[in-house]
Order: sequence, then C-alpha cells, then structure tokens
Amino acid sequence: MAHLELARAELGAIAEDAAQVGLALGLVAACLVFVGLLVPVGLTLFVGEWLFGSLAWGVLLGTEFAIALAVVLVLDALEVPRSILVRRLAGALVLGLIIAFLLGLAATNYIWAAVGQAILPGVARADRPLVTAALVGVIGGGLLGLLVAAVRVGANRISALVGGLAGGALAGLVLGAFSAISFTPEVGTAIGLAVFLVLWPGLSALELRGYDWGALKARFYPGTTIKTAQETLEWLHGIQERTLRGRKS
Repeated sequence: MAHLELARAELGAIAEDAAQVGLALGLVAACLVFVGLLVPVGLTLFVGEWLFGSLAWGVLLGTEFAIALAVVLVLDALEVPRSILVRRLAGALVLGLIIAFLLGLAATNYIWAAVGQAILPGVARADRPLVTAALVGVIGGGLLGLLVAAVRVGANRISALVGGLAGGALAGLVLGAFSAISFTPEVGTAIGLAVFLVLWPGLSALELRGYDWGALKARFYPGTTIKTAQETLEWLHGIQERTLRGRKS
C-alpha cells in the first residue's frame, strides 16, 4: 500500500507538471501563430501606407497577391508548363508597368486634354479631358462591342447586336472616364500593380481551356496495379478451371 500511495503521489505530481508544460507550450504555439499572422498583415498594411499612401492599397494588393499565388500554385500542381506561367508573368508585368507609367504620370489625362482641345474646343478646359474620354469611349466601345457581337452570333441577331453595342458603350464610358482622371504617381503605380496581379493568374488560367483532365485522373489512379491484379486473377482462375477439368476427367 505504501508503494501504491507513493506511485499515486509521484504520478499526480508528474501529471500536474505535464499539464503546466502543455499549457505553456499551447500558449507558445498561439503566440507564434499570432506573430505569423501579424507580421505579413502588418507588413502589407505598412507597405501600402508607405508606398501608396493608403492602408486600403495594402489590403487590396496583399489580397490580390495571395490569390494570384494560390492560382499559380494550383496550375503548377496541375502540371501546366512553368515556361508558360513565366511567360504569362512577363506579359502581365509589362502591361502593368505600362498602365503604371501612363497613369502615374497622368499621361492619359494629358492625351485626352490634347484630343479635347482639337475636337471639343468649346468645352471648359477643366472638364475637357473627362468629356472627351467619355465621348470617345462610348463611341469606340460601342462600335467594338457591336463588332464582337456580329462576329460571335452573326448579323441576324438584333438583340445580341443591341446588347453588344450597349455593353461596349458602357464599358467604353467607364474606361474612358477612369483614364481621364489625373492620378498621383503613387496611386498610378498601385493601379498598375493591381492590374498585374489580376492579369497574371487570369492569363495563366487560360491554359485550362484545353487541359487534359483525364491525364490528371490517371496521375492519382493506380491503373497499372489494378490491371495487373485483374490479369493475375484471370490467370489464377484459368489454372483453377484447368485443374477442375483435369480432376473430372
């Protein structure tokens, strides 16, 4: 009995110490998880405020980067050639830099102002870029939407043509009005980066249009093993049948 009491006391002390150590380790793990979340989130917000003048840019660009990286990793897991992913990255980066350059230097605003001076001299100087961009955007976008609708559905679908005209005009209006804004260099750069982070996964995902999903299934389906096992079973079944016929004869 004395030995049993000693064992109970010792095991109780050990269990108490183990519980304290487990609690401490749990708190340590919680602190590390908190740091692991705080550092990237805080760094993203800091970079957004520091480089682009707003925490919102940090949230937006950080979210886009995480989604873009996730999409590209999935495509890589699906064995989309990495050379294609790199080319899509380069193309998206070039387009993003062009947009950042044009908007960051307010080049589009100056262009619309110059065009407005030529075709709309009667409009007030302050409103001329916006009015010109909206007008050109509506006309150009409408014609482009009409052309796309005519090519896709044919010229005999009036409703589709009207829809293409209206949709193209609306898209042209929005893009034209947006391009007429005189952005600061920080905001223009942030917009270019945001466009890049959208284009990179978007262009890369286009490779899935002709993707061989059957090959993906074959990667995770033990077809050779199953086929071999079936052949072995058929062979054994044949031996069994020959043996039974031999005994009967």
